[in-house]
Amino acid sequence: MIYPSDFDKYIETSESESEREPTPPSLQAPAQAPAKALTPASVRAVASATSQVPTPASVQTVTSAPSQARTPPASQAHAPGSAQVVTSAASQSQSLASVNQTSASAPPQTRAIQSKKSDAAAAAKARSQSFQHVPVQKSRNTKRPRRKAAIEGELQRKSADAKSLNSPYLKLTPILSEADDDVEMKIDEECAVTPVQESTDMKDPVLHCMYCQDIGTYIWKCTNIKCGLLACVAKAQGDHGCIDATPDELTNVVSVDASTFRCPQCYRAAGTPLPYNVRGYSVRQEFTFRNYYPLLTIFLSWSGFGREYASDIVRRILMEHFHRVPSRLRLASRKLKAGNNRPSAFSPDFEWLKDIEYEGNLLVFIDTHSDTDTGNLVVSGNAADSHSVPVHELLHNYLGDNLRVAAQHIGKINTTTHAGPFIRGIVISSCGSSGRMTESVDRLKRLVEMNIFDFVFSFAGVSTVDFLVVPALSRFVENVFVYDMGIWAALEASFGQDKRALNSTPVMLSYAEYREVDDKHNTRERVVNTRLLAYSNFKDARPWGLDIYQCSNHSCRTRAHNMVFHADGKQFYGRKWLQTSMKTMCLKCGEKRKGIPAPTWIHQCDGENLGRVWYNWPLSISQRMEIGITH
Repeated sequence: MIYPSDFDKYIETSESESEREPTPPSLQAPAQAPAKALTPASVRAVASATSQVPTPASVQTVTSAPSQARTPPASQAHAPGSAQVVTSAASQSQSLASVNQTSASAPPQTRAIQSKKSDAAAAAKARSQSFQHVPVQKSRNTKRPRRKAAIEGELQRKSADAKSLNSPYLKLTPILSEADDDVEMKIDEECAVTPVQESTDMKDPVLHCMYCQDIGTYIWKCTNIKCGLLACVAKAQGDHGCIDATPDELTNVVSVDASTFRCPQCYRAAGTPLPYNVRGYSVRQEFTFRNYYPLLTIFLSWSGFGREYASDIVRRILMEHFHRVPSRLRLASRKLKAGNNRPSAFSPDFEWLKDIEYEGNLLVFIDTHSDTDTGNLVVSGNAADSHSVPVHELLHNYLGDNLRVAAQHIGKINTTTHAGPFIRGIVISSCGSSGRMTESVDRLKRLVEMNIFDFVFSFAGVSTVDFLVVPALSRFVENVFVYDMGIWAALEASFGQDKRALNSTPVMLSYAEYREVDDKHNTRERVVNTRLLAYSNFKDARPWGLDIYQCSNHSCRTRAHNMVFHADGKQFYGRKWLQTSMKTMCLKCGEKRKGIPAPTWIHQCDGENLGRVWYNWPLSISQRMEIGITH
């Protein structure tokens, strides 16, 4: 396998070898010479020479003539180095013509022998021409371009022939320059970053049904001004459509048209029957409304990871959702490693946001490790020797003033109801210490309180297992930036509904809510909350999601993993499940307690989230003392 980083070195080595070892006469292009009679000995010599596998030095001669009887393209007719190829092809044609003439004048028995020998020579020659894949390229260099084209042709041939599941596929690593505008990425070609748009004009989304996402035969818009939902409609038999507006079979009367169409949600909200049939299966409102605000997403991933699972999944999901409106999505990526903190690398991306007058959403996705003691984020080094910094230093070193300016402009727009609100979010996909340690949590909260971001997400357990939490994390991002759900509601609808993810780690969310103020200036007020979402599990020694619970015996104070928890007395279910009391037994000191109610500062989540609780984070001193923590 040849990688582009070693491509030039390989070519230079091949050229030097070709200069030291000239091409054997048997593989050189035949020169113009008088035709000679074809003898069995000469046929064997030609067959032996043409059946040999070409060496790197001879590949350019073999691939120089794609077809002996074909005129070269106009772009190659006057190219330096192409005259030799054309002359070689002409010489071969003349030689074959001379051979045919000589064979025609020979006796019949001789002609039969010569015909068999000619067929053998032609077959051998056809095998040697199997390397002809790349046409002659126009270049000033008469050696290197043809040799490079031959090698590229060989790579293309191997890749093209790989049709089975067991065939080897070639993956070429892109060559990265050292310029400041170089944004390092390590992703598959199928998940390429959205190309830089020459124009920043936001294009309207392709008209498509909000139920099935198809373009349909006809697309109607709900006439309710507050709704405007799009749906595909079948107007005749054979049409595809989630809404069946075909004429009545008996009266041939159409009950609805585009001017009177209202979506199923609007009819159901008004309590009136639908004048048409619904063919679509899913008509839930939260999965039909889309947030079409432009979105700039920046991925910062630690170079020490062998793969980028979390950022790759989120990137792919966003690209899939915005595939009908690609002009409204911009993705950028950069590695977290020593010497790679160049804020200027993201200047074109923030210019894109500036060109649309900052009327768009912003997401910063950080995928790295965190220090267990401090919660700081790793930015360089390796797993054995890493260097970590607080989150605000990481943002300053990699995004610089670009983030500060964009955050200020978006924050100013959000103060009024004329547009937006536009969401600025940061997701920290790392170990749980970043959302668990009090000092780290306070720093994350300040990013929201200072109106730099509208939400900060972080895990708050100990270790984070990607394949358990990333599906729920991608759903959270999807709920906020695609389905336009409220930030806390988006968390409850992702991690709150994923028991597997929440049972492995609690999550911290600091977020701002915008509320319209009833005044003459149409302003909004901003309220900041910081909460922890957890799963209550008595069997795993996490009462109300608190693995930091301690024994109440002052001389013991052992942690929750050394205690046994059970429900005590009457057990409640449904919306009253949190009223169930608890009893404990310490395995270390033997102390037993019964009838322990849930603290008043613990709240249950809404809806179907049984066992899910939330509370303000971090805990105050009085709250910590209530669960046995005295220091």
